[in-house]
Amino acid sequence: MTTVVYPGGHFTHCVPRKDFHVLPKEVAGIFTIGPASFGKETCDYLLGGKLVCMSSETVCAIGTVVGLEDTDYGKSGFDGIDNDFSFNLLLAPFTPKHFWADAIAKTDRYVLRDRVADHAAQGQLIIDRLGTVTGLQARDPNGLSPVDGYGVLWRYPGANDPFAPWPGPGAAPVPEPAADPDSNRESNLFKLAAVVDGADVSIALPVLHCECEGSRIWAVCTALAPFLDILSGKLPGVPGPSVTEICHDALGWIPIVGDIVCAVAEAIVDVAMLPVVLAALAAAGVAWVGAQGYDDLFLTGPVKKQIKIGQTVVVQGRWCWDSGHAGHMELHPVVAIAIADGVPGDGADLDDPRVTDRVNDLARRWCGLLDSAPPPPAPDGTVRRPPVPGAELSPGQLATAAGQQLPENQWTVHPVIDGCSPREVIR
Repeated sequence: MTTVVYPGGHFTHCVPRKDFHVLPKEVAGIFTIGPASFGKETCDYLLGGKLVCMSSETVCAIGTVVGLEDTDYGKSGFDGIDNDFSFNLLLAPFTPKHFWADAIAKTDRYVLRDRVADHAAQGQLIIDRLGTVTGLQARDPNGLSPVDGYGVLWRYPGANDPFAPWPGPGAAPVPEPAADPDSNRESNLFKLAAVVDGADVSIALPVLHCECEGSRIWAVCTALAPFLDILSGKLPGVPGPSVTEICHDALGWIPIVGDIVCAVAEAIVDVAMLPVVLAALAAAGVAWVGAQGYDDLFLTGPVKKQIKIGQTVVVQGRWCWDSGHAGHMELHPVVAIAIADGVPGDGADLDDPRVTDRVNDLARRWCGLLDSAPPPPAPDGTVRRPPVPGAELSPGQLATAAGQQLPENQWTVHPVIDGCSPREVIR
């Protein structure tokens, strides 16, 4: 028996490589698209534009939780609209203890990333081996975009002490997550160079970033949608282009100037419709606050209570490249988490193919079980509640759900005490 956690939020979708485009920077977007139209594009980007699909099916990864990012981790101002709860997975059979020699040598984090990608059983999940996103532009480019990688700083006590007796069997102290005074301990690898603090060294452990979605982006964008339609010259919810879009189509042949004319015209209309703007901001504010309360009760809150650093877990989710950062691979959204036992750990020989085979076998069996286990019913909510799971199940989940409804499976205490036997079929 084990604990299985089902994060409830499934709000975003990923796009094929051919459909990906970078959202214009905020100021440039407003002056070339228009305020309301830029709001629409921002919502489309956040909900279905910044993630590129790396696989058509969900995948499973197995490893150790080495970092937790609460819903407000590293976010301020508008960035707080992303209220996902995230955790970071060091892929099996690696554990933090495998990196003692690297802490002493202060090994470059990209060397460590490539080693984990080469030796972890599912190392392909943190690097783009097939070049799927090669040539794409991440939101915050750096020298290794579009695949920078993600990491978590861990502290190795005494690794900078030349007289320390370790590493050796049982001699080294236990490594631990590094202090995080500025919300930068868990981030893209280019921000996480080795840190020397006296006798201690902190290095970035390469991880697979896993995001359990909160509802705030969906809630705010849903609340804003009718107002943004009006402000861009369109009846709310009616199919077809807005007046601003028609303007861009008509004047788009004039480089830059055509777009600016349409954007300025929309801005003038928006200023003239100040009451609509104020109503939109009020609706967005209510949605912003309400989403966090809902998530704390039904979505990310229950997950946070059960996921701890040091746990071995099997994570099932959609494998994506996230362009919203400096570009890294992640599972987004996470659809199921199983707290697992029996995975090779600290004493595992990373070069032993039997260890890799064991991890891969466990991941396959766990993934199969998760595919056939239906999530719990969607929580009751208010009108227009977020689209949490419950309606769209896989064939295996549907079969299990149907079996759970049979009379003989409706026992409460134990089937021997209050269960029943299936009826015989009379032919």
